[in-house]
Amino acid sequence: MTSKPVIESCTALDVNRDENLEEWKEARKKLIGSSDIVTVMNLNRWKTPLELWCERTGKVETPDIDSKAAKYGRLVEPAILELFADEHPELEVFPTNETYVSKEHKFASATPDALLIRREDAEAGIAEAKHTAGNIAEWEDGAPTYAHIQLVWQLGLLCIPFGYVAAVVQGKANDLKDPSFEFDAVASDVFNQCLEEAQGFVNCIEADIPPEASAGDKKLIQNIVEHREETRLMSAEAQAAAEKYLEARAKRLSIEKDVQFQKDIEDQAQNALMLELFGADTGVLPDGRMVRFKKVERKSYTVGESVQYRMSIKDNE
Repeated sequence: MTSKPVIESCTALDVNRDENLEEWKEARKKLIGSSDIVTVMNLNRWKTPLELWCERTGKVETPDIDSKAAKYGRLVEPAILELFADEHPELEVFPTNETYVSKEHKFASATPDALLIRREDAEAGIAEAKHTAGNIAEWEDGAPTYAHIQLVWQLGLLCIPFGYVAAVVQGKANDLKDPSFEFDAVASDVFNQCLEEAQGFVNCIEADIPPEASAGDKKLIQNIVEHREETRLMSAEAQAAAEKYLEARAKRLSIEKDVQFQKDIEDQAQNALMLELFGADTGVLPDGRMVRFKKVERKSYTVGESVQYRMSIKDNE
């Protein structure tokens, strides 16, 4: 049997997740791991960079990494890796729970689900196990962007040339998704961009300066700042944000006004057709198309029943 790959570009974190979870969580607060880099790059649909910054600076509580959902994910990982190993007899699969910290970039870490050895040439690889209820269409032509970025981050830090994302989507274990990726020139460019963004994020944490806010951060900002009567001089960046706000607001109002104008034209034309039919539910236009009004009754517990008419214009079948 081949031995597990040796990772020379990193050192293993001296705290094991399964043996001392609390100490491991505390150590991880100082690191940017593969799940964190997705957030830093603003590719996480569930968390923004500002939210992660608030967690790392102690402004909000860090979500429980030992929640039932997290435990379930860790429990199914071995089963997914076993399915993956069955699909790839050309690979030797070494499940692992080691967290590796980059020797060059002290803030960067990776916790791969499995290390691989390709039997024919003893080349090392990585496998990431995913169990997701997400849209299966995202996995038809490879892996979603967030999963790809996570793997690129790990490949770059561990200096490993190839990897797989093994995913069971919507519980369909018979249809394992396992796209493979090479750490090529494009991946290297993406990795370097991730490193640059991660370094900037770490600088924000150390200087206690928040990163750029995202569209979904309004409630978070309201929770972490105390409103008070005070006038402050603002930065050039704030000036740019104000101009961006005014421009976007003007565009939105213009679009809304145009939408309402078009809706009024639509309603006027529909009323003209309804008036000409004068109660009939179907009419035939000179070009042969059919105009139909369908009565739709809507029930409501607050204002009682209401009657609406749904109109359609279709070719005569």
